[in-house]
Amino acid sequence: MTVFDVNEKLSPHFTLREFLKDGNPEGLTVEIVANLKSLAIHLEDVRKLLGNRPLRITSGFRSIQEHLRIYAAMGITDKRRIPMKSYHLYGMAADFMVIGMSSAAARRILDPIWPYGMEIGTPHVHLDLRPKKERFPPK
Repeated sequence: MTVFDVNEKLSPHFTLREFLKDGNPEGLTVEIVANLKSLAIHLEDVRKLLGNRPLRITSGFRSIQEHLRIYAAMGITDKRRIPMKSYHLYGMAADFMVIGMSSAAARRILDPIWPYGMEIGTPHVHLDLRPKKERFPPK
């Protein structure tokens, strides 16, 4: 069993802890941490594009159990309606707020240049590292 240091810096502005629910490493693997490092590096570029404003991660990696709890809290318990291929499950997605900027304004700046996935119409910014540019509404 691998033990992870949740205080590990993944990039200059992001630690592993920021991408974990309450700093809990439940479900982490070496591959997921590698994905989170890649995501953190991409988010460094996002920070720069948004005027070097800090990003507050509200949801990063989710274990399957945490993912199911989130949807249950929204009243969605039918597993056919829960996106079980969510990039959050692989450490390849983050939801965040931009300090000093609305999420809508951040999405307007990022939309033409973010080459991967972006959820639209949410109170937060959701970016993921899917292999193609895609814009989609919340589930």
